[in-house]
Amino acid sequence: MIKNKPQYYAAVGLVLLVILFAALARIVEAGGLTKFVWLLTAVLQIGAIFLLILSAGGLSMKDLAGDWRTRSR
Repeated sequence: MIKNKPQYYAAVGLVLLVILFAALARIVEAGGLTKFVWLLTAVLQIGAIFLLILSAGGLSMKDLAGDWRTRSR
């Protein structure tokens, strides 16, 4: 079902980092650090979802970038 396993494992790694940073934000509730950690978890979640979509479709980042370049011409 997964066509690009390295991207899939990278997405799983990002999800694990999200869980870790969310726990860190709960443990260390200092104003600025908590806001930064929540921003970081949001970026990691977006990246994980993007990688899961690419891995299920079998696309690489290079294929996707090449597809965008051909459309702009």
